[in-house]
Amino acid sequence: MELVVVVFLLGLVGAITMSAMSSVLQRSVETEQRAASLEQARLALETMARDLRAANPIDAIAPEEHARKYKTEVSFSVYCADNGVASCVNNLRPVTYRLVGNRFERVTREGTQILVGPSGPAGLAPDQQVGAVINPATESVFRYFKRPGTEVSTDLDTSPNQFRDCVKTVEISLMVRASKQGAPTRLTTRVDLRNWNEVSGCAGS
Repeated sequence: MELVVVVFLLGLVGAITMSAMSSVLQRSVETEQRAASLEQARLALETMARDLRAANPIDAIAPEEHARKYKTEVSFSVYCADNGVASCVNNLRPVTYRLVGNRFERVTREGTQILVGPSGPAGLAPDQQVGAVINPATESVFRYFKRPGTEVSTDLDTSPNQFRDCVKTVEISLMVRASKQGAPTRLTTRVDLRNWNEVSGCAGS
């Protein structure tokens, strides 16, 4: 009888120990996933910031499209010295950054690169996967500002030329699901364009 009690107690202690070790291991994996996901998102913002600082004024978009596109997509060209490669034409390389579904992408003539996006398991909805970008549909991924800090509206009554000629600063804000558990993390950065156009009417509100 005593032996049975001892074996039972040893089994109970073993089960508790294994449960604790499993919980610690799970938390450790989630912490590593979170750190890796946030690092990927930060690198994406750094890549975009580098391109934006070297950009020509951002591209104008037709009025019927820009109210929708400017909130989730921004395009511009950066100087390139080698006209011998396909991505560089007339010393300019077009670049587009955009949010598509739950993916934040960088598009050039060489193709589309997913900078931040969901990663498995396949049975889980994309917006629930680690790495998914889950900005609300009503929220702008990109916001635009003139020189004094006045925001440029993305409404239809804003002309494309106001974006091309007046935007000096671009703000990027991404909501990233960094782990399976817990709330998503918001990463935000602002970038000043070096090569922006200062024309009449841009300095004011």
